Amino acid sequence: MSNTTRRHSLPLFRSEIIKLKRSPVWYLLALCTLLTATGVFMGHLLDAHNVVKLNIDPWERYFDATLAIFNLFIVVPYTVLLVSALIFIEQRANAWKYLYTLPYRGGQFYITKWLTMVFLYLCSIAILMCGVVLSAYLLNTFRPEYEFNYYQPDVRYLLSEMRHFFLASLGLISWQYWLSLRFKNILVPLGIGVFGFVLGIIMSVTGQKLALYLPYSLPMIVRDFDMFRNEYIQESAIPGLSNVEMHSLVIALFFLLLGYWQEQRRQVS
Repeated sequence: MSNTTRRHSLPLFRSEIIKLKRSPVWYLLALCTLLTATGVFMGHLLDAHNVVKLNIDPWERYFDATLAIFNLFIVVPYTVLLVSALIFIEQRANAWKYLYTLPYRGGQFYITKWLTMVFLYLCSIAILMCGVVLSAYLLNTFRPEYEFNYYQPDVRYLLSEMRHFFLASLGLISWQYWLSLRFKNILVPLGIGVFGFVLGIIMSVTGQKLALYLPYSLPMIVRDFDMFRNEYIQESAIPGLSNVEMHSLVIALFFLLLGYWQEQRRQVS
């Protein structure tokens, strides 16, 4: 086995993080968190008369409202934009052919960038969780009748819900990533992503079985917040995972392996 095939991928991951220093990815991540937390905060601030329930733990309702907004309006377009932004870094600099001159296999580049996308997605989830808790305490200073200070936030519940979103988004990340590398112009896969987002909402709202196989629908229907009721959603053979999450994992693995195989065989001139 040659040195090229044995080289460890950790330096590639570090280089991916360094390349993000002057990219818009961090602004995108902050915008995702800000839009979600601000939407819930303003809704509770302006409609306190109808929302406040005295002597009832407000945290779960606040978390559910946050997750519902994230579920419907944020998670899919954010994921599509995140993947597009990372691909655009290489396309803008026309750097793909230079990457392949480095002593690494093409598949290593593919896996490393995918791991970077997953890492940034996890970062956005962590920041969102912190932002939601902080916004609730801030809300309590303006509307003490919510009584957030009298109860402890159930962070384990929030973590559990975010785990479902994460698993349901892996299929979309892998699909959108594979799709983005098929075009030299980032606008084409971005346009497909926007169309997929709209189609995903339609499939989710109407409770179509197709939603279980559409990567853009899976993050929307993985949890029920009284928005999408799909009779085809059920528990899988693996305890704790629904068939939505299993479909996402299968899609993620398929396009990850397909992309890896294609990059290993790719000839760059």
